[in-house]
Amino acid sequence: MKYKGAVLGLFVVVILLAVAYPVAYYSQSETTEVTVTDKEHINKTNSDGDSESYYLIYTDKGTYKLAESLILWKWNTSDDYGRLRIDSTYTINAVGFRAAYISEYPNINGIHTVK
Repeated sequence: MKYKGAVLGLFVVVILLAVAYPVAYYSQSETTEVTVTDKEHINKTNSDGDSESYYLIYTDKGTYKLAESLILWKWNTSDDYGRLRIDSTYTINAVGFRAAYISEYPNINGIHTVK
C-alpha cells in the first residue's frame, strides 16, 4: 500500500504520454522542397511476429518516412514510392517530427513534382 500513490502517478503519466505523443506528432506539418538522394523499402518483424512495412526517403533536407496512415487517410504509399526518382526535386508535405531515439521520421502526406 505504501507505493499505491506512486504506481497511480506512474500510470497517469503513461496514459498522458500515450495520448500526448500522437497529438504532438500529427499536429506538426510542413511543406518543403526536397531533392531525393536515395530511397529504401523497410520490412520489420518483431519477436511477437508482428510486421511493419514502410519506405524511407532520403533527401537533401533529411530523411522522411512514407507509410500508410489511417489518421492521414493515406493508402497509396507504394504508388508514391514508385513515382519518386533519385536526383529529382519534389515539394512534399510531411507530418510529424524526427525522433532519433525511437527511429521516428516525419511521414510524407503529399508529393508534388517541381517543374
